[in-house]
Amino acid sequence: MTSSAASSRRRTFAASLAAFLLSALGCDGTRAPSAPTSSSASPSAAAPQASAQPEALRAVELPEGVCRIAAKGFRGEGLTLRLTPGGRAFAIVGEKRAGGMVGIFGTAGEGRAAEVVLLDGPAKSFGIRVENPLLVLRGFTDVADLDLRPARASIVGGFLVPVRLRLVSASSSGVEVAAQLDKEVEIVGNLPAQRVTCADLSLDPAAADVDAALPAATKKDTYMLLREGDPIDLAVEPAGTAVARLRPSSSSSSVRVLETKGKSTRIAWSLDGGTVFGWVASSSLEKPPEGRRPGAEGRMRATPPEEKTVESLVCSQDVPLVADVAGERITVGHVRAGTVLGVMERAAPYARVAAPRGPNHGFGAPPPETTAAEGATFRVPASSLDACKPEPSRAPATLR
Repeated sequence: MTSSAASSRRRTFAASLAAFLLSALGCDGTRAPSAPTSSSASPSAAAPQASAQPEALRAVELPEGVCRIAAKGFRGEGLTLRLTPGGRAFAIVGEKRAGGMVGIFGTAGEGRAAEVVLLDGPAKSFGIRVENPLLVLRGFTDVADLDLRPARASIVGGFLVPVRLRLVSASSSGVEVAAQLDKEVEIVGNLPAQRVTCADLSLDPAAADVDAALPAATKKDTYMLLREGDPIDLAVEPAGTAVARLRPSSSSSSVRVLETKGKSTRIAWSLDGGTVFGWVASSSLEKPPEGRRPGAEGRMRATPPEEKTVESLVCSQDVPLVADVAGERITVGHVRAGTVLGVMERAAPYARVAAPRGPNHGFGAPPPETTAAEGATFRVPASSLDACKPEPSRAPATLR
């Protein structure tokens, strides 16, 4: 082999090796076919698209406050919940009533509770967390709506056992409250506010045993009526100086007779705000008509109209509840797992839902215990409904 031939073969081998290396490094100007992108995939092969995740909303958070008062079995009839202290209303929490019967669709206290947060300073608003079998809500309420009760019965002014209290102020040094009097009782002079601790307060209407605080009765189960007309003086002692004037009406004039001395009779008059007791002139009393049962008349609450829904779903997990008030959306709590959600409009990112109702036992769903306030709507994240299932159908029940 000549030297020129060997040199030629070496040049050919070097060129082949260079071409191989350039090809391996992708430097030869050609590209390998790329893998198909998701946009080029077949529509039939694409996974089902879930609802878009909404951006996180601000949530109603309750401050620590001066103190907290908890209660089981809480109903809170007519309680207006607001997004902020004194702010826009988003819900009305009310007692369930249907056909004049309370609790017909379940035990009155079942699954119901509340925790009230007293705020520092003069009383204007308070925070509250409300639970019922369907919802858990957080919000703020005007102090006028606070149904504050004494934890124990006590006598104020020598003639009054209050069962409703008005919050005046709260601070680290204590809570100032005043008796919430009825219009039928006019105080002569002043009835000062009291300073108590949070342990002295309750949300339970039955917490205070009023009868235990009243003077013992010498007459058993004797009732009379206060005569209507002129105001009736009430005194701490027989024929004593008046501490209050009573103004009875036809619907609330039945009193219990405790004792009689001369021309004076000691009575106890139970009203919405408490029981007043003391001595009145016996001539201001009269016997009730035959067959009349003493006691106040019960109140009826109107049933809210039923909202039209396009589908009813049941979710296996809690669903965040959003209040929409004048375009402002805030998370105010959640709908409990297993509650039937009536969807009115399934629009992303927040579906509009009806006020949750209790279970349908075959006679139709009961009225909602919580309704949206005027100008407000309830919504849930549309994505949270993706895993929910349609409500099982139920055959109408019949009475036998």
